Amino acid sequence: MEINNIEQYLKEKLTEIKSMDNQIIDIDIDEPFENYGIDSIKAVYFVGELEQIFNIELPPTLLWEYNTIRKLTNFLKENIITKT
Repeated sequence: MEINNIEQYLKEKLTEIKSMDNQIIDIDIDEPFENYGIDSIKAVYFVGELEQIFNIELPPTLLWEYNTIRKLTNFLKENIITKT
Protein backbone atom coordinates (compact mmCIF):
# COMPACT_ATOMS: atom_id res chain seq x y z
CA MET A 1 0.00 0.00 0.00
CA GLU A 2 1.24 3.45 -0.82
CA ILE A 3 1.78 5.80 2.09
CA ASN A 4 -0.53 8.42 0.60
CA ASN A 5 -3.44 5.95 0.66
CA ILE A 6 -3.28 5.19 4.38
CA GLU A 7 -6.10 7.56 5.38
CA GLN A 8 -8.45 6.15 2.76
CA TYR A 9 -7.59 2.59 3.79
CA LEU A 10 -8.29 3.38 7.45
CA LYS A 11 -11.66 4.90 6.55
CA GLU A 12 -12.56 1.82 4.52
CA LYS A 13 -11.40 -0.56 7.28
CA LEU A 14 -13.45 1.31 9.91
CA THR A 15 -16.48 1.20 7.63
CA GLU A 16 -15.92 -2.55 7.15
CA ILE A 17 -15.68 -3.13 10.90
CA LYS A 18 -18.84 -1.13 11.54
CA SER A 19 -20.68 -3.01 8.80
CA MET A 20 -20.18 -6.16 10.91
CA ASP A 21 -22.61 -4.43 13.29
CA ASN A 22 -24.98 -3.86 10.35
CA GLN A 23 -24.33 -0.12 10.50
CA ILE A 24 -23.63 2.15 7.56
CA ILE A 25 -21.84 5.30 8.66
CA ASP A 26 -20.02 8.34 7.36
CA ILE A 27 -16.48 8.48 8.68
CA ASP A 28 -15.06 11.70 10.12
CA ILE A 29 -11.26 11.45 10.33
CA ASP A 30 -11.23 13.56 13.50
CA GLU A 31 -13.87 11.55 15.35
CA PRO A 32 -12.45 9.27 18.09
CA PHE A 33 -12.67 5.55 17.33
CA GLU A 34 -14.59 4.96 20.55
CA ASN A 35 -17.42 7.13 19.19
CA TYR A 36 -17.79 4.55 16.41
CA GLY A 37 -18.21 1.79 18.97
CA ILE A 38 -14.73 0.35 18.55
CA ASP A 39 -14.23 -1.80 21.63
CA SER A 40 -11.09 -3.66 22.67
CA ILE A 41 -11.92 -6.73 20.58
CA LYS A 42 -12.47 -4.69 17.42
CA ALA A 43 -9.38 -2.59 18.18
CA VAL A 44 -7.18 -5.70 18.45
CA TYR A 45 -8.63 -6.97 15.15
CA PHE A 46 -7.99 -3.59 13.50
CA VAL A 47 -4.41 -3.41 14.80
CA GLY A 48 -3.75 -6.99 13.65
CA GLU A 49 -4.87 -6.07 10.15
CA LEU A 50 -2.57 -3.05 10.14
CA GLU A 51 0.38 -5.17 11.30
CA GLN A 52 -0.13 -7.56 8.41
CA ILE A 53 -0.57 -4.88 5.77
CA PHE A 54 2.36 -2.71 6.82
CA ASN A 55 4.57 -5.54 8.10
CA ILE A 56 5.35 -3.72 11.34
CA GLU A 57 4.73 -4.58 14.97
CA LEU A 58 2.19 -2.33 16.66
CA PRO A 59 1.01 -2.09 20.26
CA PRO A 60 -2.46 -3.49 20.95
CA THR A 61 -3.37 -0.11 22.49
CA LEU A 62 -2.63 1.74 19.23
CA LEU A 63 -6.21 2.89 18.63
CA TRP A 64 -6.40 4.38 22.12
CA GLU A 65 -3.05 6.16 21.78
CA TYR A 66 -3.85 7.50 18.30
CA ASN A 67 -7.60 7.70 18.68
CA THR A 68 -8.66 9.22 15.35
CA ILE A 69 -7.99 8.33 11.74
CA ARG A 70 -5.97 11.53 11.30
CA LYS A 71 -3.72 10.77 14.30
CA LEU A 72 -3.34 7.13 13.34
CA THR A 73 -2.55 8.05 9.73
CA ASN A 74 0.19 10.43 10.85
CA PHE A 75 1.64 7.81 13.21
CA LEU A 76 1.67 5.14 10.50
CA LYS A 77 3.19 7.46 7.91
CA GLU A 78 6.00 8.38 10.30
CA ASN A 79 6.66 4.76 11.27
CA ILE A 80 6.39 3.29 7.80
CA ILE A 81 8.77 5.90 6.41
CA THR A 82 11.32 5.26 9.15
CA LYS A 83 11.04 1.46 8.79
CA THR A 84 11.55 1.42 5.00
